[in-house]
Amino acid sequence: MHVVPCAMNSPKITVVKVTISLYHHYSLLTYQVLFIHQTHKHVYKSCKLTLFHCIQTQHNMASPSSLFFQTLILSIVIYAVTPCPPSDRAALLAFRAALTEPYMGIFNSWSGYNCCQSWYGVTCDPTTYRVTDITLRGDPSDKNLQNLRRSSGLMTGNISPEICNLGNLTTLVVADWKSISGEIPSCVTSLSLLRIIDLSGNQISGEIPVDIGKLQRLVVLNLGDNAIFGDIPASIVDLAGLMHLDLSNNKISGELPSDFRKLNMLSRALLSQNNLTGSIPNSISKMNRLADLDLSMNRFTGSIPVEFGQMKVWVY
Repeated sequence: MHVVPCAMNSPKITVVKVTISLYHHYSLLTYQVLFIHQTHKHVYKSCKLTLFHCIQTQHNMASPSSLFFQTLILSIVIYAVTPCPPSDRAALLAFRAALTEPYMGIFNSWSGYNCCQSWYGVTCDPTTYRVTDITLRGDPSDKNLQNLRRSSGLMTGNISPEICNLGNLTTLVVADWKSISGEIPSCVTSLSLLRIIDLSGNQISGEIPVDIGKLQRLVVLNLGDNAIFGDIPASIVDLAGLMHLDLSNNKISGELPSDFRKLNMLSRALLSQNNLTGSIPNSISKMNRLADLDLSMNRFTGSIPVEFGQMKVWVY
């Protein structure tokens, strides 16, 4: 099948090419679709219907399998031309405005109306077009860093509270940039869909939000290698699904919550190089999934619970 491009005369259109390869009746069929991307809603809708008409008139679409291909192509077109909500775009731009990254130019792609399309480190839900993931790492393994012959990234600034306007956010990774400072926005606990928070490898200070336990879907909390101080919030034990906790190499003080064992899904707890005091709770030995516990380089007192000898893996 050959599908002709839909024509529309407008100085504001952007032509985008999509290639789809599908197996049908044991033959490889390749569909090449040219479609119009227009930010004005009424023009976009008109073009979408025109494309649908172009496909219909070019080839007989009566069979169920052909209708499937037609629907698939149209769905891809709709996804590609549907921009993210203006509120999400505004939140991302405010987040970007609070950060400076002079070497890699990762924010150069953060332009245009559609933050779901080619914005570095940004992922959207394909159904709702809401921003779900922000993943920005200054990891030495990143090819962009390797091309710049840098051993690490360098980003300055802070995490803007505007990030909290991304109500569908599930992943927030801004890690290993060395020089991001400021505090963790307290409003981050309002992002109820968050599953991953990784702000490790920066210079973030302040305290862990006191109501961090509100994030009931959180699986990973990595704040290691920062300058965070204060106590571990008592509410942290309410993170029933938490599997990975890294608070290592900070300035955290106080005692471990006595009911730390409530984190019964936890497999890794890295709490080394802090100022933690008090005794090590015996109840930790009842955390059956815990395979890696690092409490080294703290100020704990008392003896190591003898029950720990029955656990799988320990590093003190």
